[in-house]
Amino acid sequence: GFMGAQPEGKLREFLDKHLPSEGELAAEADADEAQALLESGDTQAALQKLADALAADPANDDARFDYVRLLIATGSFEEAHALLAEPVKRIPQPLRFEALNQWLGALEFAMTDDNADVSKYDLLIAANKRDFDARFGRACALLAHSQWTMAMDELLEIVMRDKAWNEQAARKLFVAVLELLTPPRPKKQDAVPGKTAGGIELLGKSSAEQDEATAMVNSYRRRLSMALK
Repeated sequence: GFMGAQPEGKLREFLDKHLPSEGELAAEADADEAQALLESGDTQAALQKLADALAADPANDDARFDYVRLLIATGSFEEAHALLAEPVKRIPQPLRFEALNQWLGALEFAMTDDNADVSKYDLLIAANKRDFDARFGRACALLAHSQWTMAMDELLEIVMRDKAWNEQAARKLFVAVLELLTPPRPKKQDAVPGKTAGGIELLGKSSAEQDEATAMVNSYRRRLSMALK
């Protein structure tokens, strides 16, 4: 793309636009190491590596997402909030960060008082099937117990009865759960299969089981679409 000899500064300026910086390379290496540590069961070390990755490259949204996801999963809600503050203010708002924000809010609700007790909501809903506060609380409690599809079933009951309830809170949380359950495309050929974008372990790591997870997500997408008509 150059005509004739060019000074070093011009060549470096050109290359800098197309090659990753030292920080980006360091962040990628730390993120890869964090994944390996997670696979070995060393969650604390994985958290530190993800923190290092984000420190090396603050603009790395993949590292930020993985770090916040793991913080939420391990109950470090305050730190997760701090790291979500910037991406959730973006316009347009990145769906995967909004999904984390919704998940975080649901877990925080479930962790206060006895809100994680599913049985208390069963009694309320039995008395009044249109008690949407109880249904939403039950969905949050189910998420706290990693009952993802059951939580979506409960949220769908709200959407079918009142699409606009509480500023579409049920629909927003439903969409967030779908995003977290959607198996991501592998970043590399050696990416670890069997996990969703939310870091949720699938039942096994075979392609067939990942296909099953994708089919489940697509099924719930269709159900939501039908409910919103």
